[in-house]
Amino acid sequence: MIRNNLLANYAAQAFVAVIAFAFVPVYVNLLGIEAYGVVGFFALLLAGMAVLDGGFAPALNREVARIANNDRDIHAVVRLVRSFEVLSVAGFFLVFIAIFYFSSWLSSEWLNADDIPVGVVRFSIILMGGVIALRIFEVVYKSVVLGLQRQVIFSLFSVVLALVRHAGAAIVLVFYGASLEAFFAWQIVASFVSVIVYGLLVYKALPMCGAAWVVDFSYLRSVGGFAGGTFVAAVLAFFLGQLDKIFLSRLISLEEFSYYSIAAALASVISLLVAPVSQAAYPYLVATRDGAHKHFMYRRFFQLVLVVLIPFSLVLSVFSEEILYAWAGSHSLAQESWRVLSLLALGNLLSGLMVLPFVMEYAEGRAGLVVKFNFFALVFVFFALLFLIPQLGAIGGAWAWFSLNVIYFFGMGWVVNNKVCGLNAVKWFFRDACLSFAAALVVIVSVRFYTLPLVSGRWLSVLVALFAWVAGVLVVGSVLHSVRTYFLMGLRFILVGFSR
Repeated sequence: MIRNNLLANYAAQAFVAVIAFAFVPVYVNLLGIEAYGVVGFFALLLAGMAVLDGGFAPALNREVARIANNDRDIHAVVRLVRSFEVLSVAGFFLVFIAIFYFSSWLSSEWLNADDIPVGVVRFSIILMGGVIALRIFEVVYKSVVLGLQRQVIFSLFSVVLALVRHAGAAIVLVFYGASLEAFFAWQIVASFVSVIVYGLLVYKALPMCGAAWVVDFSYLRSVGGFAGGTFVAAVLAFFLGQLDKIFLSRLISLEEFSYYSIAAALASVISLLVAPVSQAAYPYLVATRDGAHKHFMYRRFFQLVLVVLIPFSLVLSVFSEEILYAWAGSHSLAQESWRVLSLLALGNLLSGLMVLPFVMEYAEGRAGLVVKFNFFALVFVFFALLFLIPQLGAIGGAWAWFSLNVIYFFGMGWVVNNKVCGLNAVKWFFRDACLSFAAALVVIVSVRFYTLPLVSGRWLSVLVALFAWVAGVLVVGSVLHSVRTYFLMGLRFILVGFSR
């Protein structure tokens, strides 16, 4: 099951990522670079929903996953899900009313639009509020489906709904007018469809229809300590990941913020790559009782993350200008954004490598250590942004994010792995990660500086970057023992097949 879940997750995430990022240049061309800054602000608000995704969702996911291990009665879990549904109704109205109330101030005082009328920006923000409020229900239903380990069907619907959201938005902009109002109106429609689809999956898997529409406070209290800890950790993680965009959306023009948002959107692919592993690993680690086997699988999951993240992130950083130009087809956009993309890609790589240690902590029912580190990291990045953005502008935000994750990786990586699996885990954590990074960096940089000058053209540069990525994957796989073993077995199988 775990292998099928991983394959389904990666296939879906790859397709969803391709869909999402293929349409970014379309939105920029149809709406304009300044208007895309409003879309970037929308992405910032959506990231706030990660507070629920990383807060209450792990608690709900964990309780549902324990059904498979007979640690929880299914009817008790139904009452918990119904409790979250009731709370989501209240959350929907609170979020929408809050965004509606602050829409005038945000459109006139926060965002620095030059050519877009304030009324258009305000109405767009109100529509954003509807999308974000609906995401509360989405988070609840997604968490239940993932906790039930129905990840193949979840992946299938993720792909379909991504097509509805992005391709549908492009069709609306082309045929019904390229306006921000049309774009965000379609986002509400897509979010409503997503809630219906994921809700039907939950109602099909659990006997929800007979449950009373009440909040089971006794059950909520039983998971409240863990849920509260993960919620606080998620709030801090949100500000850690988005504080640069919060500062920049206020301090620089909307056009400059658009360039930063485009680079940040492309760098966020790295986070999408690690998500399938964490989605498959979390319920599996929760349900596994054998400590030795749990630690063994933890290392295998982490090595998989290394193979996936390191080559891709380094290629995105080293070939940033070429990839931006190929992606968007604009020299000016590539020149404005490539330095930001290089730093954000490296920062997101280090951040992605910390996902599995956090998953292991949550699987053990602990969140306190994550909260403490996130708090101190938030203080650091706050003052770093205050100092760097006035001095350097948008690139200052990227430097602050990169610096934070260097400290985070080495500090938090040591402590969490030592606490979860002991000192041996610390040794292999840094050995696997640092050796893989160094080997891939040498190979990818060599390809960049020895091969790229020999080619010209938008797509030939992409082929060189693709070659560098393949070389990076092979070298990281050769560094990691378990990956190297499977790679050699596969190579032997291929050679035997050819010899016949």
